Amino acid sequence: MKLFTTSIAILFLAGNNIAQNYNFSKITSNTIDSVGVNSICFFDADNDGDVDYIQAGEGYSYNFKTTLYFNNGNGIFTPSTDTLFPKFNRGDIKFADVNNDNYNDLLIIGFDDSYQKLANLYLNDGTGHFQLSTTTSFFPVHQGAVAFADFNNDNSQDVIISGNDTLGNPNTNLYLNNGLGIFTRLYSSIIDSVHYSSVDVADVENDGDIDIVVSGLNTQGNIITKLFLNDGLANFTLDNATNLDGAHFGTVKFADLNNDNHIDLLVSGDNDGIGNIVTDIYSNDGSGNFSLEASTGLIGAKFNTVSIADLNGDDLPEIFIGGDTTLNGDRANILYNNMGNFNFTINTQPITSANFSSHTYYFVDIDNDSDNDLYCNQMDNNYSFSSYFYRNNRITLGIDEIKKEIKIYPNPTTGKSILDISLEDNVQLSIYASNGRLITRKIISSTSGYYSLDLTSQPQGIYYINLSNANINLKTIVIKQ
Repeated sequence: MKLFTTSIAILFLAGNNIAQNYNFSKITSNTIDSVGVNSICFFDADNDGDVDYIQAGEGYSYNFKTTLYFNNGNGIFTPSTDTLFPKFNRGDIKFADVNNDNYNDLLIIGFDDSYQKLANLYLNDGTGHFQLSTTTSFFPVHQGAVAFADFNNDNSQDVIISGNDTLGNPNTNLYLNNGLGIFTRLYSSIIDSVHYSSVDVADVENDGDIDIVVSGLNTQGNIITKLFLNDGLANFTLDNATNLDGAHFGTVKFADLNNDNHIDLLVSGDNDGIGNIVTDIYSNDGSGNFSLEASTGLIGAKFNTVSIADLNGDDLPEIFIGGDTTLNGDRANILYNNMGNFNFTINTQPITSANFSSHTYYFVDIDNDSDNDLYCNQMDNNYSFSSYFYRNNRITLGIDEIKKEIKIYPNPTTGKSILDISLEDNVQLSIYASNGRLITRKIISSTSGYYSLDLTSQPQGIYYINLSNANINLKTIVIKQ
């Protein structure tokens, strides 16, 4: 008989007899410009197989800066001497190979240090040197968003750009690429013009084409979030079946948040301009039908940044939310652990200070060790900016190393096991399959001492056990053979 126990606060299974825990440590050897980063893009600029990045924002005395940094492969970055890029602010940067030469190009929106709005495409020669493309004139905007995708299934990267145009009006345009990096505006697009906006793209219906979600303030002055479905030829229709909370000064992001291979949706931002600040999750049934998850525990934030990535290798992505949580500017920067089934708990690691304003957070593997590290840019109450990378020190533990606190035997089991829950208070028992599916949830009396787990009707595999009440949150696993 083998006994498995745990007392680790953040514990997940990543493979047979392996559990994983993560924590972050600040990297102090990087020298990064002290600017309020409003735009950042991580990508391989010099085609060497590691992640470089470009950032832009506002420093002291309204001094704009744009800097490209090259990675040495170990997460140490050196600024480029290339000064081609404009100094700009309040925009967005996205990358894609627009001319099919296998090099990552860049599209930048925002306003420059002369306060002229821009939308510039820069072509990469493969070594991290860029040249401004003059073949397409995009509508210049700021306070907006950019997203690349192949919208018409011709194997070239098209682009959608939203934001505040040169007349101060909301503007959204979709441009189709001929495969050579030459773009044509699609005049027939019905997608709402928005500014103070966010855009994301994904195949939400599993039909092989890319759909679009946009949020922001539209030309009628309404705060919206709308989903547009693609027929595969870049002809979009509004999804009237999905009622999404409107958001501006916020973020929309697609991600599979419960590991069911369906793309879910997160909507975060200012919902009405008078104090209703939201972060909502909408679960996808796999056919593009979305349902609001009522009790995720995620804080609402505007002027926000949201980053989503799996930090511990359990295929359930964590969520970082930072921004203003009230109209008065109260701030929060919170990392949430994903417990499965759209349940999230706050990670208490002291990565950031609550009195710092969020500018940009981003999960990315900077040191090629197959886990996601964290980029963090913040402004304190004295308007002082700082940027740091935090290395993910993910720890892999053998099951036999986990401390005794929850006792399950036999484990592995052929169906039935005994759970020793000799605790002073009643606890909620939750059992999850490895894909995050909730199998059972019930209250266990503290007086019972032992509880019989019956997985006889379940297939062979690994199951997560969670015991929780107001004072504890304990996790372990049981293996059914």
